[in-house]
Amino acid sequence: MVLDIGERKRKREEKRKKVLVLFIAAIMVLSVFGVVFYGFSGDRGEELDYNGFKFSIVDRLYRLKIGNGYADFNLHPSQVEEFETDKNAIDMLKTRSMAYYTSDFHDPFNSTIALMHYNLAPVLSRQNSLYLQPSYTTEVSENFPVITCSNATSTVPVIYAKKGDENKVEMDGYCIIITGTTPVNLAGLHENIAYRLLGVIE
Repeated sequence: MVLDIGERKRKREEKRKKVLVLFIAAIMVLSVFGVVFYGFSGDRGEELDYNGFKFSIVDRLYRLKIGNGYADFNLHPSQVEEFETDKNAIDMLKTRSMAYYTSDFHDPFNSTIALMHYNLAPVLSRQNSLYLQPSYTTEVSENFPVITCSNATSTVPVIYAKKGDENKVEMDGYCIIITGTTPVNLAGLHENIAYRLLGVIE
């Protein structure tokens, strides 16, 4: 009887894990095509200027025109400009064609991390021709490679997003570590990187 209960518990956990993997996978796969959806418009509100860039508020998001398309942000650059970011991380992303984006599958902020990959990947692809490969620090599914900071190289760096005690973007060799104390701060750090890559924040 004990074995039956244990087996049922194990199957429920496997089912929960599979559902979460499919959910996060869907978000990450969509991120590859996210740039395709740039240009769709919603209700346009007021316009805001920042450092010579014009933002329009559309469906409660900050929309920035990029070439022939658009990028939507959850936070205005003035809300994320003070976050600590290693300039070397930005410079490296500007000159690479591929990077791994990894995290702990069981990180408390895993849904935020997946959404931030969804938002950041199109910016890197469109602006810097950089493909962001989703991955995890441990084996989760055959669709996601197992990647940690130890896999980072000069040609293919790693971005490691996680919950932490500080809000910052720092370098460990060729690994860019994004640490946020809350989901909102972690999202803000990702958008800080995107704004810097676009030249919005200097």
